[in-house]
Amino acid sequence: MSLKLLKSTLTVGGMTLVSRITGLIRDIAFAQFLGSGLMADAFFVAFRIPNFFRRIFAEGAFSAGFVPVYAEYESSYSEHQVRAFLDLMAGRFGLVLLVLTLLGVVGAPGLVSVIAPGFEDNSEKYHATVV
Repeated sequence: MSLKLLKSTLTVGGMTLVSRITGLIRDIAFAQFLGSGLMADAFFVAFRIPNFFRRIFAEGAFSAGFVPVYAEYESSYSEHQVRAFLDLMAGRFGLVLLVLTLLGVVGAPGLVSVIAPGFEDNSEKYHATVV
């Protein structure tokens, strides 16, 4: 195994470990401050959609599709053309996320009805989630 590969493997492994530890701290903080009641339910339902998009765009299909295209672009074109491509993609990505965010804000009541249908019966949970 080359030294560069070993260093990269240790970096990724170390950062994954840090991520898991900070996730544990986050979960402990949620349990401490939100408990297991109304506010915790509202919080977790409200964050289902953003977490779904995070998984797709940051950890999933978008990365799997974009990285090979970027690598191909980087090996075939000049640094200026690669920068222009990245600027174009970042602008389009930002625009798509802006539109999805606005749709989510406007459609929050409908989204809550779909994601957590039982919340409609409990107006306090429903309003805490929508707001």
